[in-house]
Order: sequence, then structure tokens, then C-alpha cells
Amino acid sequence: MKHSSRSIVLLVLVLPVPIAWRVLARPLNGVGVAQLPKQAGVTQMLEGAIDIHVHADPDSRGRFIDAIDVARLARSRGMRAIVLKNHYEPTASLAYITRKEVPGIEVFGGVALDLQVGGINPAAVENMARVKGGWGRIVWMPTLTSENAVRAFKLNEPFVSVSRNGKLLPEVNKVISLVANYGLVLATGHVSAEEALMIIREGHRQGLQHMVVTHAMEGPVWMNIPQMQEAASLGAFIEFDYNLDTVKRLQKPADLSLHKDRDAFLTDYKEAIRALGPEHCIVSEELTFQSSDFDEHLDGVGPFVVRLGLNEHEVDLVLKQNPARLLGLTARAGAQSAIAAATQASGAAPSSTKSSILDFEFFKNHLQSIILKKQPGHA
Repeated sequence: MKHSSRSIVLLVLVLPVPIAWRVLARPLNGVGVAQLPKQAGVTQMLEGAIDIHVHADPDSRGRFIDAIDVARLARSRGMRAIVLKNHYEPTASLAYITRKEVPGIEVFGGVALDLQVGGINPAAVENMARVKGGWGRIVWMPTLTSENAVRAFKLNEPFVSVSRNGKLLPEVNKVISLVANYGLVLATGHVSAEEALMIIREGHRQGLQHMVVTHAMEGPVWMNIPQMQEAASLGAFIEFDYNLDTVKRLQKPADLSLHKDRDAFLTDYKEAIRALGPEHCIVSEELTFQSSDFDEHLDGVGPFVVRLGLNEHEVDLVLKQNPARLLGLTARAGAQSAIAAATQASGAAPSSTKSSILDFEFFKNHLQSIILKKQPGHA
């Protein structure tokens, strides 16, 4: 199917956003949106972005890139910062080394309180906070070895509990107090939705300034909108993963038909973000890969946030401003939206950042330029 420049304009102006995107995502003379060059606006969305949830080697689980190379990749895309996460060991030391090897990007680490570090272990938190450099930043409650995860997936394995009889364990409260004392970030990990709310309530009671509900809508957490709204009202950000495996993780074991395709889960994400307000949301895992095709994965971030119906200001919130606030980083004064900058560079009029849905003006212009370049007489 061939598209003329005029047909592209008509598609963008006439069709609803989701339908227009499906059409535009199809290859144009062999060039698909996922193949746009890195300087295109679809990838410039990552300029200044912060990923708070990066899994990389060295790890005991299979990964496709190591910490130093993922930092280099993030820097090459203009990203501001990353947080290295490992389910089984602290990453503050790894962040320190990575910063030395890859200057020009901020790298942080943390500790997940899983079985491998002693579970809910205040000593592990305190040591992580004291590692040279001070780049240990996030404390995750138990993840893969949490009682909730082990029971939800019917695993016959030891686990780490955070509550008993509807109350948080004393050591959990101690960890929360350490997070407050050191000015760290508290993340809820893979505990249940009810336990996550208990943790956020206690964090709020103890005066925590930096909290996030770890991929709230995914398994084995599966928070509903009212629960996410309560967490947000207590000062927590709500994390939404950009991850090629997200569809699978949104499916509860009891109902694997709950989300049959990517469109269904995007609809749920969009509904939740609108109910919460983008000012309470963070999109993460831009740099957690399920294959070695890193460019394809990263080039999908633009279409992903477009499908969530976010305007330019809201994209800046979920990818840049909110993660910066969570990590206690200062806002970058005068930073211009990469989408607006890319649109202006292409010669198109900038779109409104107040209420308009992120339009396709840049995509339209860039796709037109690709078609022209492929025609005879163009270099």
C-alpha cells in the first residue's frame, strides 16, 4: 500500500488517533515508523528522560546488555539519568563504577529487599545508603521473592513477608524510617495491592517525600484505579512500564484472557493515567530489553506515549519531570519539549501543550521527507 504526501495529511487530520496511528505505523515504501532514524522526534522524546527501572547485566537472570553499555546507550539518546535495579543484590556500587566509565549521564542504584539480601533487612538499606558516592537511591520492598509473588504464581519456594494479620511487620516500619532518615526513595516492589497501600500509608505517616508504587497495574500487584488514587493522594507516584512483555504481566493467572492484545492493555493504561492525572504517573523500563534489538525497543517509546493520549507537557511529566522529582533531582529550567523542538526543526507549527492530544504533525512531516528522499532526484 502506497501513501502520497496528501494521503498522509488526510489520515492524520481525519482519522481518530488510534486508527491513524495503525495506518501510519505500516511501512511506507519499506520504511516503518520503528525504523525512523535516531534524530527523529519519535526518539527525541527520550532527550532528558529518566528511567527509574533498568535491568541490566551483571545479573543471575538473563539480560541483553550490561550496566555500562546501557548507560552509554541512554546517553546516546540524550537521556538524563537511569536507575539500575537488580532483584537479588544492591546496585549502588555498580552505579558508582558506571558513572566513572560513562560520564555525561546520572546513574543511580538501589536495593531490593528480597531473600538474597536477607529479606526485610534494615542493615542492607543502611549499608546501601552509605556506599561511596551516595548513588544508592531506591529501596524496593521484596520483588520476586515476596510472599505475594510466590503465592500468586503458586511457587513452592521460600518467601519474604511484609505483613501479618493485616499489619506491617516491625522491620518494615524500621526500613521505612531509614528511607526517611537518608532521604531515599521507597518503592513497593511486588507485594500485594493491599500491602502496597499499607506501606504507602506508613511512609506518609513517617513523612516520606519520595515514594512510588512499582508497576501498579502489573502482576503480581494488580492495583485497581481506586487503590492507585489513594496511593497518589498520599504522595506516591504510580509507575507504568513501557515493556514489550507488559501484556503478559498484566494477565492474572486466574484469567489469562483478561488482556488479549496490546490495544486492550493500552486502553487500561490510558484510563488509569487519566483517572490519576499524569502529574502522578511515571513511565519506566524504557531500557529493560527483551531482545538485542535495542533500537526497535527504544523507537517504540514515541508511539507508546502517543497511544496513551498524552500531550507534550504530559509526556514531559511522565518521562522527565516526575522521575526527577521522585529521585530528588532539580528541574531543568527552560527545558523545551523534545517533541516541540523536533517539530519546529521540521518546519511544522508547534502543537498546543495545554489540552491538545499529542498530534502527528512531526510524524507526518518526517514521513513525508522520507518519501521524498526515496524518490528519484533526491539524495
